[in-house]
Amino acid sequence: LLAIAISCASAAFYFWGIFRREIRPHMFTYIVWVTMLGIGFAAQHVSGAGAGSWNLLAHLTANSGILVLSIWYGEKNITRSDWLALLAALSAIPVWLITHDPLWAIVILSLIDLLAIMPTYRKSWVDPWHEGARSFFLGALSSVAALFAMEVYSLTTILYTATIMTLDGLLVVMLIFRRWQVGR
Repeated sequence: LLAIAISCASAAFYFWGIFRREIRPHMFTYIVWVTMLGIGFAAQHVSGAGAGSWNLLAHLTANSGILVLSIWYGEKNITRSDWLALLAALSAIPVWLITHDPLWAIVILSLIDLLAIMPTYRKSWVDPWHEGARSFFLGALSSVAALFAMEVYSLTTILYTATIMTLDGLLVVMLIFRRWQVGR
């Protein structure tokens, strides 16, 4: 419940930033993330993560809303690598179906998340003032809480959440550095 509360706070700050035109989410990143979060939640859920998987469901709900808003308020610079990230994310589904093992879907999602966040990293490096450092910090923090909530600890239940935690945390560090570097 703590992870979900933190996720809700993160989303609230992010939505507020979008409406104030302070944050411009990269639309394609959110297309990929919504796809991946849906697969990740399903994989964690069937692997017994229990309450630990609820945080991904909260992220899925919030990111779906952000995706809709990014159509009007977001960055739409879509590159070939963005399309590759989406196709790679979608590849997790047939791999899971063929192997009958959600671990492979989680491994693919964790690797793809590295690609999926690149448009946001790229946009944030150039324009660090139009991304929500506070929201990504809270996202990383909610992932920490979700890790403690896992009912079963296995690579399948913790890898994707740990990946999200790490990538969100690295984005926050980069945003702080770039904001300091470029000034206002």
